[in-house]
Amino acid sequence: LRVGDIAVRGNPSLRDIQEMSVGIRNTTGTPINTVAWVDDITLHGAWSDVDLARRVSTSIEVVDLMTVTGDYRTIGADFHGLGDRTGQGSTTTSLSSGLTLNVEKFTPQLWSLSLPATLAWRRQVSEPRFTTNSDLRLEGDEAWEARTQSDQWDTSVTWRRSRRSAGFLGRYFVDPWELRHTYSLGRGRSPAYRDSLQ
Repeated sequence: LRVGDIAVRGNPSLRDIQEMSVGIRNTTGTPINTVAWVDDITLHGAWSDVDLARRVSTSIEVVDLMTVTGDYRTIGADFHGLGDRTGQGSTTTSLSSGLTLNVEKFTPQLWSLSLPATLAWRRQVSEPRFTTNSDLRLEGDEAWEARTQSDQWDTSVTWRRSRRSAGFLGRYFVDPWELRHTYSLGRGRSPAYRDSLQ
């Protein structure tokens, strides 16, 4: 990376600096006798941007048939709440949606069943502000390529009786049972995993 007369080589990090030396170069060709003072070395112009955290949630219920939910939230890399002095160092975006369908509404009421079926999806993306173990700042497409992302899908179906049976066999051999089926699928990516495939 090069910007004007300034270039970046490798993965520079202030944490890796163990010693700093200061000297005077004599280009006159004759001995000099002088005194040089070096004041404290400080850093200026640190990155400290204003950032935001946003969230939007919704829930829609269609009579007793189904419920649909959605949630979107994002936290900027430089955003920090009360009591925090710094941000989290990465921009995190979370998306989620869910659907609950009461399948028993399509069965005869005489069966007295409860059959909720659910489908849920979640995604979380984290875009770092700096390169891993480095002070090199990432912008735009560079931050997106270095992101960490996870996706999750979940489904479930539950069967049970919603009312006690009048007969002996139904009350003691059918009503106590509950059947449930669940399935989950997850996928993810990270800079380390991406590099291992190249």
